[in-house]
Amino acid sequence: MSGIDSLNSYKKYGYFSDDATEFIIKRPDTPRPWINYLSNGRFCSIISQTAGGYHFYLDPAYNRITRWEPANYLKDSPGRYVYIRDNNTKGFWSAGYSPTKNSGKFECRHGLGYTVVSSEKDSIRSEMTFFVPMDDELEVWLVDIHNLRREKADLTVFNFAEWFIGFWEPELRLRNL
Repeated sequence: MSGIDSLNSYKKYGYFSDDATEFIIKRPDTPRPWINYLSNGRFCSIISQTAGGYHFYLDPAYNRITRWEPANYLKDSPGRYVYIRDNNTKGFWSAGYSPTKNSGKFECRHGLGYTVVSSEKDSIRSEMTFFVPMDDELEVWLVDIHNLRREKADLTVFNFAEWFIGFWEPELRLRNL
C-alpha cells in the first residue's frame, strides 16, 4: 500500500482538528488500537481510543500498575472502563465503547497530554477526560454523564481497572503452565 493509500484508509476512522492540536477518531473499530502517551516523565499512561491500555511508573516492564501483556498491542484490552447501567431497563454499556462494544455515537480526541472519549447511547451522553498531572504519579479521570432524555434517568455509574503491580513476565509464564 502506498503512503497516500494508507493515509486515505485512515481518514475513514479520523482526522486532525483544524488547528492540528488533536487527532479526532470517529470510529472505535480502528485496525489497531490508536494510542496516546500521557506522561509526566515518571508516571506513564498508555491509552487507546476506547480507553484501553495500561499504566506504569518509570519502567513499563518492572513497574507495571495495571494489567497488559506485550502481545496485546493488536488488542485493545484490558483498560480503564466506566460502566453505565440504566436501573429501569437493566440495560448497561461502557462509556468508552469497550469492553461492551456499545453501538451508540462515539468520538475520541487525542491531544497533547490528554485524551477525551465521548459516547452516547440510549440518550445518555458520557464524556471521559484522562490526563496525568505534571506534579503527581497518577492518572486523573474526569467523567461527565448527561441525560438527554425528557424524563429523569435512574443510572448507576461505576469504574473498573485490573490492577497488576510489578513485573509482567512471571505472570506470562504462569499463564502458559
